[in-house]
Amino acid sequence: VWLVAAAALVLTLGLRPDLVVEAEAPQVRKGGGSPVPRAGTPARYSHRRGWRLDDGNSVTVPLNLREGADVVLDGWLLGTARRGANLEIRWDEKEPLLVAWSGERAAESLRLPLPPGDGRHRLSITLHSPPQGAVVLDRLIVGRLEDR
Repeated sequence: VWLVAAAALVLTLGLRPDLVVEAEAPQVRKGGGSPVPRAGTPARYSHRRGWRLDDGNSVTVPLNLREGADVVLDGWLLGTARRGANLEIRWDEKEPLLVAWSGERAAESLRLPLPPGDGRHRLSITLHSPPQGAVVLDRLIVGRLEDR
């Protein structure tokens, strides 16, 4: 009986759609960049956390999406990227889309292009910014816009 219950729990957790994925989470594959705040920062837990991308750096996020899901990226821009940077968004190794991002606020939310459908996907995000520009990715929020 316990074995059946454990198998049902594992199956349920594996099929559950994602709601929030932190950029610094271990399942996120990083192609460069660095954690924010840097390792060794005193009282690191008291700072906002994220993953810093400089020009050309990328992350790939595995997502399990429900039907009609929207994906919103939370983060903030640094340096010259505040005046304008582009994120190259690629779903499942398909054609990339460039999304412009600019802003001076301490935290920004950016709605990403719609995913190709429900189920399991890979979202790749690559930063293209001017010199001395960067972005800190905080998290991806997944859900239907009307549910928020």
